[in-house]
Amino acid sequence: MIQRYLVLALLFASMIVMPAPAKYTTTTTIQSSRGDDVTLVEAQLQMAITNENGQGVSALLEFEKQLTEFEINTIESIGVKFARRGSSIINVGRFYSAIVYDEGSVRHLSELGLIRATSGSKQFTPSIISSMEAIRADDVWNNLEINGQTVDGSGVTVAVIDTGAAWLHPAFWKQYPTEFDFIFWSSNYYVDLNDNAIAESNEGPIKAFDGPLGSSFDYASNYMFISIDGDDNFDYADGDRWIGGIDSNGDNSIDLTSEKAVMLNISKVAILYDQFSSNVYIRDVNLTQAVSIGDSHSTYHGTHVASTVAGGQIGMTSYVGAAPGADLIIIRSPLTSADILDGISFAVENDADIINMSFSSYLGFLDGTDSEDLLVTEAFLNHGILTTAAAGNLGTLKKHARFSVPSGDSNTVLLDVGNLKDVNPYLSILWQSNNRDEHVLFTPPSGPPIDLGAYSEIAGSSFALDTENLSAYVFCEISSRGMNNIIVQISTEEHHWQNGVWDVTITNPSGDDIWVDSYAWDGDWIYSDMTFDSYTDNLHTISSPGTSDFAIAVASYSESTNSITSGSSRGPRIDGAPKPNIAAPGVSIDAARGDFLSSDDLWVPKGGTSMASPHVAGVLALIRQAEGNDNPWMDYSALINGAGGLANHFDIPLNDWGHGLLDAGSSIMYVLNEAIESSSSLSDWSLLETFTTDGDEPGVQADLDIRYVKVFQHSDSLGLAINTDAVSNFMGTDMLSVEWDLDSN
Repeated sequence: MIQRYLVLALLFASMIVMPAPAKYTTTTTIQSSRGDDVTLVEAQLQMAITNENGQGVSALLEFEKQLTEFEINTIESIGVKFARRGSSIINVGRFYSAIVYDEGSVRHLSELGLIRATSGSKQFTPSIISSMEAIRADDVWNNLEINGQTVDGSGVTVAVIDTGAAWLHPAFWKQYPTEFDFIFWSSNYYVDLNDNAIAESNEGPIKAFDGPLGSSFDYASNYMFISIDGDDNFDYADGDRWIGGIDSNGDNSIDLTSEKAVMLNISKVAILYDQFSSNVYIRDVNLTQAVSIGDSHSTYHGTHVASTVAGGQIGMTSYVGAAPGADLIIIRSPLTSADILDGISFAVENDADIINMSFSSYLGFLDGTDSEDLLVTEAFLNHGILTTAAAGNLGTLKKHARFSVPSGDSNTVLLDVGNLKDVNPYLSILWQSNNRDEHVLFTPPSGPPIDLGAYSEIAGSSFALDTENLSAYVFCEISSRGMNNIIVQISTEEHHWQNGVWDVTITNPSGDDIWVDSYAWDGDWIYSDMTFDSYTDNLHTISSPGTSDFAIAVASYSESTNSITSGSSRGPRIDGAPKPNIAAPGVSIDAARGDFLSSDDLWVPKGGTSMASPHVAGVLALIRQAEGNDNPWMDYSALINGAGGLANHFDIPLNDWGHGLLDAGSSIMYVLNEAIESSSSLSDWSLLETFTTDGDEPGVQADLDIRYVKVFQHSDSLGLAINTDAVSNFMGTDMLSVEWDLDSN
């Protein structure tokens, strides 16, 4: 049977005084001059400056435009010190990292265009709790070449701002482009690096990381390495190096007697920036000096994330990241606000194409105006860098409550407080109103209620609350988009929050009806020491920086249930903007294990939106390579338009799926033009899903028997590849009719 394609193209047409409390007194009140602008200096930063001990405090400064050298010198002359990496000031466009010592100096900067000053100490949390087939990344590697090169992310750089990475892991090495013979000598195998058929000291013996090595090696989850001293433990500092094999017969094993070896000795880590020490390590320069610089987190979060972006080697392991040919910039970070600005700045300066941020915070406005969110926007609009971000894992945790308060009425949410750990827990309350006359009242399990007073009187302030049942800092803010925010945070050893169920009452004396979102954070996704007992809601739980206007917020998808995981945060954003943007696998994702040198395992499964986000970063690297013109708008459009494939794409994003499940094959087709051309070949359509199929019909002429159809839609055209049993000729009496239901009715 001879099958043929027919390809068609169809065109489509202040001074702050604590309000008089009803039944409590404060022992400490922080007073500060607000002036007319209550949003210029963030309340958290006010508090930090007040408690400053002579060392200064970290701040993020947002100006109207990027500063000139003269303006920088002027600002430093009045006592504000810009943070530097070496001799370079740390900034992303008009956003600067600085050390400040007094509030007056900061407020004076408004004359030089300061829009807002915020704390640089906000702490973000890693979003923790094979997948490549689910997103069809393997279809791209195996079927698509651009200018003779496999589309695997080559030539694209992804910056991973996270807890670091165990970069010595075999997943983070590329192969040297030469094949070598294995040779057997004195009961061991060696790699004949100089092609002289003699086993030499720098060529072996070869060891398997996990278990003994025979003449056949199963590479699915294991690696071989040259052991310079002959022991079974990999030690890079001793000269040990990873090796792979060429599986020429496709039997999933390497025959050391007949198949070839390759050296895995080119690091995928182009740059490692250790923010803890401020040291920078560069491939082929001084990266080998960073042998002891690994992952800073107890869960080895960053290693897993980076491996999901670009780990492994095609055909040499089963554990391959989405873009195994991409280069990595590893930014080993404490993940404070100032560090995130520094990390983005570093990524910009070193020509990153994509940034992945698998961490979360609910300490802020969550409406796209938090400083970290604006940094993501700045990186995209002014530097063309796309950022993928974890949506968060707040679903089903009872850490978010949403309720309405009619005008002239009040409403109460129940907050259950347990034995809070020493992790700066907080309660954040957010709402929008037209007159800001709302009151927030805290009623403890026992004792008098605590009334913070009318919000209009405390907006823009920070103060210490000290009562028998609750001792904490209170921060009151208004975002540039009109979002009101009260944060009550346990921040010192002296602070305490009485255990039991609290009533948190919002009173709305007049004006419009309001909706209130409350977030309880007790230090980790796994803790349940501060939760809500009423009005719990899984929607409106997207975390920052995924809340940025230009962040690609990624939800977590389960391959086993074909659904969004219950813990994945849902949209929309708190102000109604659509989020998340896309979904990707986030359950039992196997990737590089950060403590592999002290264990018997190279791999470990992890889950959560932290694991989903790097899938998208990797696919963006594939899209960028295929697109070839460094066009971030085109890359973003391709990513979104391809989400969900043909059958499950959502033009209007859903609160759980966004636009749909990440689909590398479909997305890449949006940056290629060949598929809709009438002269295209079968291979040009290989990445596209089959739109419809039809069985063999013996009673129909072979040249008229349509077996299946593939479809590809651009913004102004529709291409169809129609497969028949034999060559068709529609130049005569035979006719092909195509009807398209544009409105799906």
